[in-house]
Amino acid sequence: MWKENYRLGVEKIDAQHKMLFDRTGELIQEIEGPQRKEIYQKIIEFLEDYVETHFQDEEAYQEEMGFEGREAHKRQHREFTNLMKEYVVQLEE
Repeated sequence: MWKENYRLGVEKIDAQHKMLFDRTGELIQEIEGPQRKEIYQKIIEFLEDYVETHFQDEEAYQEEMGFEGREAHKRQHREFTNLMKEYVVQLEE
């Protein structure tokens, strides 16, 4: 899923993005394949935690750089976080 043209040139953020793409790819493979609940849970839990860490790091970097679109980007982060929470609820059901 990761493509080199996604690279921003910020090593920490790029590494986090790559990890998010990799783990999301694993989730998609699981959904399309065996559909094992314990694997879903493991990946979703990882993503839930990792996304929060990544968003904090990315928002701090954007603040430091004075990125003008940071408020809109923060809203996107919150929307994604809410979506992750919905997935967790669906998984538990």
